[in-house]
Amino acid sequence: MRVLFLLFLAVFLFAKNVLIINSYSIKLPWTKGELEGILEKINNKQNLKIFIEFMDTKYFQPTPMRMLNYYYYLKDKYKNINFDIVITTDDNALNFVRKYKNEPIFSNAKVFFAGVNNLKLADTLPKNVYAGVFEKKEPLVNLNFAKKIVPNLKTVYVVADNSNSAKAVMKEYKNAFKNIKSPTLIYLNEKNLENILETIKKAPKNSAMLLLTPFSFSLEDSHISYKYAIALISQVFPHPIIIHTDLLANVPNSNVVGGKATDALTQGREAGKKVLEYLSGTPMQKIGFTFEKANKMYLNVLNLKKFGIDAYALGYKNAIYVNKPRTFYEMYKEWIIGSIIIFFAVLMMIVILILKNIQLKKYNEKISKMNKELEEKIFSALSELKEKEKLLLHQTKVSAIGEMFLMVSRKIKEKLHKLLEKDETKEEATYILNKLTMIEKYFNDSSVLEFDLKEATKEVVYSLKDVLNEGLVEIKGENIYIFGYKNKFQQVILDFLYNMSKFQNEIEKIIFEFKEDKIEIHIRFKHFSKNLIDNFENVLNNELYYTRLIMQQYFCSECNYRVDKNSVVMEIIF
Repeated sequence: MRVLFLLFLAVFLFAKNVLIINSYSIKLPWTKGELEGILEKINNKQNLKIFIEFMDTKYFQPTPMRMLNYYYYLKDKYKNINFDIVITTDDNALNFVRKYKNEPIFSNAKVFFAGVNNLKLADTLPKNVYAGVFEKKEPLVNLNFAKKIVPNLKTVYVVADNSNSAKAVMKEYKNAFKNIKSPTLIYLNEKNLENILETIKKAPKNSAMLLLTPFSFSLEDSHISYKYAIALISQVFPHPIIIHTDLLANVPNSNVVGGKATDALTQGREAGKKVLEYLSGTPMQKIGFTFEKANKMYLNVLNLKKFGIDAYALGYKNAIYVNKPRTFYEMYKEWIIGSIIIFFAVLMMIVILILKNIQLKKYNEKISKMNKELEEKIFSALSELKEKEKLLLHQTKVSAIGEMFLMVSRKIKEKLHKLLEKDETKEEATYILNKLTMIEKYFNDSSVLEFDLKEATKEVVYSLKDVLNEGLVEIKGENIYIFGYKNKFQQVILDFLYNMSKFQNEIEKIIFEFKEDKIEIHIRFKHFSKNLIDNFENVLNNELYYTRLIMQQYFCSECNYRVDKNSVVMEIIF
């Protein structure tokens, strides 16, 4: 436990704090892909505490005042945390961190980035502090792709919104195309989509479009989604649209045919790898920057087919094919799945029938076994019935004896009352009368009352003092009060002592010990022998049947006995 605590303490004390700042909203698939790629690499590192923020600058322009307010927000939120690593996605987040790098919240942090378009930063960022992945486009590759799919290409529209990222990408494309004489290049870089639509709807034949960043377009002064923007562009521009971002490769209701595009997930993974390199001890200067490594060729199969192009015949190696024709399985998926389900259902039924047949054989075997067991149970039940008959007979016998005793007692009492009139017989007659009255109670009184088990036992012993040897019975222990039939309890004790009187020459002592929840009756023998115990057990078993019957019926008690050294211990448990 101490070792585990020390390990936990070490992880807590030496854990590195990581802040991920995203330029855009998590709702933007590009940002989601970058973030997934980063977390895929670093999320399993146990010594990292990761915090994530979203600037959402596609919707809220990163004005100086907004960025200042955002800085104060982060400063207040993380005032008690020192960040060791800051990871940014896209340009706005990196520009924000660069601006406030010397402030306490970022001053000690190494900065890693992904999806940055401003390639000039590769020459100005200090490599001992910054490392990451630039979103370097491949304009010439995409222009050649356009020439490949549009024979005799005359005009190429290079279109983007007016965000900071768009301006950087547009500049990159213009630099790449500065020596291009043909085809004609028309650059459209503004926020208002209406103006762009007005221009491109006049596009001549043999035209194509290089669509750079459609994420911040507005229509009638309201921001619109990039999917809606591309759908509107495709409605007025019936020519191939080439993209440089994987997010746009398969937009529905569009003329997007593909292009050499940056891949969000790969961008994030590359940035995450650089973080892991740093954590493993590699100096920042050796980690450096990555450019085209995250780019992949995307081909939209069905959209290319609209323009009479076979995507698979273009000859691009390792291309990623999207929007492919549905396979036989995809077309008839429900039918195929339904048929498989029916097949397995039929197969299951066949298996069940086979298993049922096997079970039927087992059941026949079980029935034979059950018949045998039933015969044994019937025999056992008959034996038990005989025992109960025996008990009932004993109870009937006791009841008959009680009735006979009461009848004889009344006759004797009549005689005794006459003897009481004479002085010479008065004392003896009184003694006999009292004894008869006491014993009569055991058979006559059937009322339920609270009584003391110990005192009730003493009364029975006293009534039998002329029958039992002097000092044979000893009573000790606690006084136990219960509600019940006192006469029934005393009948049990009377019957027990009567049977014990037959062995009183062999018995040294009978001890009644009253405890909290039971009565222990210790029967000690003068000379302990196996023959004596065998004979005694026969009597005790008969006695125990009667005792158990009465005690269970009237007191819900258990009765049993055990042989213990030179004595037999009988227990009545309440």
